[in-house]
Amino acid sequence: MVSLQSLLWALPAFLCIHVVEEFCYPGGFIQWMAAFNPRRIKSTRYYIAINTVGIVVGIIIALTAKDIIGYCVYVFLVTFMATNGLSHLIAAVQERVYCPGCVSGPLLFIPLAIVSYWKFTTDNLINWQSLVLNAILGFVVGFLAFTVHRRRASSKVTREE
Repeated sequence: MVSLQSLLWALPAFLCIHVVEEFCYPGGFIQWMAAFNPRRIKSTRYYIAINTVGIVVGIIIALTAKDIIGYCVYVFLVTFMATNGLSHLIAAVQERVYCPGCVSGPLLFIPLAIVSYWKFTTDNLINWQSLVLNAILGFVVGFLAFTVHRRRASSKVTREE
């Protein structure tokens, strides 16, 4: 069986692996963004900061999650990251080219989310209503954050026509 602590610590560990795939090996996420979404490109400092914050938040959650509030924050973040992984995979399929993060994102975060949902509800760590609410919030916020460039590009084409 999977322990609660291993799930909580898997989140920051998987975040580190995901960041390595995006930026180190094979890397190139910033170059990928410049090629396929140039309007969405941010500075290297931005990507370093946002990923550092994500890893630190994951570590804080792993260290402090001991009640329903901590578990709900965990569910939100793990769902948010599963959505991020899915967005990398969709981008790779749409562009028909490898998108840095399209392997680790879906392969790590989607199973982690599913196993976490199962563990949290079967061990009565949070009720199913809290789990569903936080999973939906994590997905919606992730969807909005990770697809904004697609929505802006399609609305601009519509306005120009």
